[in-house]
Amino acid sequence: MATNNPISVIYLQGGVMRIFVWNMLMQTHAETIVVFIYYAMGFIGLLLYVRAVSRPSDPRTTKYMLFFSFLLLLLASLGLYNGFVEKFITPT
Repeated sequence: MATNNPISVIYLQGGVMRIFVWNMLMQTHAETIVVFIYYAMGFIGLLLYVRAVSRPSDPRTTKYMLFFSFLLLLLASLGLYNGFVEKFITPT
């Protein structure tokens, strides 16, 4: 379902800016970009993990690749979880 008036960001009273809309039928442009970046971070983390496990060349390189793949996956999952929680919290 598409909306006729897409919005980029929601501004609330007191200077609060909200990216995630608390309605499941609406989505802002900023929300789309943020969620895409989180999914891209997770995908790159998975690719880095597969590369580190499938072709271990140098132990030091493999260690760094595993560390950064874990870090990317952790940040992506926390960001997506935060977006999911923000989607269901109505402003007070």
